[in-house]
Amino acid sequence: MSNNLKLFSVFHKKYIIPDAQYLFPVQAGKAIAESDLFLPGDDEGDNISALNPFFCELTVLYNVWKNKKYQPASYWGLCHYRRYFTLDIHWTKVKKKTTYYLKSKDENIRKIFSPLLQKFYAETLSENTIIFPRPTETENEPGAKDKLTLKESYCRFHNKADWELTEACIKELYPEYWEDFVITGNQKKWMSCNMMIAHYEVWNAYLTWLFGILFTLKERILLYEDPYQQRTIGFIAERLLNVYFHHHKNEYRYIYLPVAILVDTPDS
Repeated sequence: MSNNLKLFSVFHKKYIIPDAQYLFPVQAGKAIAESDLFLPGDDEGDNISALNPFFCELTVLYNVWKNKKYQPASYWGLCHYRRYFTLDIHWTKVKKKTTYYLKSKDENIRKIFSPLLQKFYAETLSENTIIFPRPTETENEPGAKDKLTLKESYCRFHNKADWELTEACIKELYPEYWEDFVITGNQKKWMSCNMMIAHYEVWNAYLTWLFGILFTLKERILLYEDPYQQRTIGFIAERLLNVYFHHHKNEYRYIYLPVAILVDTPDS
């Protein structure tokens, strides 16, 4: 399977690079980066690297997709320099978690990229199988017991107008997805971080849909100066992944894996 899977890891700063045959690190926003990480960048060929402050890891997704960097593999995926898919068996035999927070020591990294995980990929991936992060719960409103819905959460921590503009874009471009947008907006669990592993034809269909919305949205949305809020396009894309695959839930088989997050610096 390692020869038929490419997992692209998004880097924007220097960090440990796990030694896995199927892992391919990419520097995001390389066209405008202040420092060179000496990694392949998202500025090669057809690219939107300069839009990284707004599109986040999507500049890597776009570059891999448009330039077919996943070839000759049939399956490819996206993860982050500190976030990787993992298996519960390495961390617990009792209660499965959504996320495992781990120190970036060699022993943990070897477990994250274990032969068991590679075997799992080989036995699980097919043209209609997609691997996602295990859904996480939304936040609580401060002082309240109940979780916010996905829509409420976005409007609470970001700009409500951006959500409304996104809804308008979907109604205009892909009206058949509007009901899915409403349904997922009312849910209290969601798949985050734009992480996924799938067959390239699944990616092609999804990214064609996604960037059709995002490029339209970019022309209409307020691009903020605040370093966090200016990542609006990336934040919206996380929610849209849930919308798209809710619409197609009867066409694919979904597998959910926990995510391992490395929480410290390699030398600590």
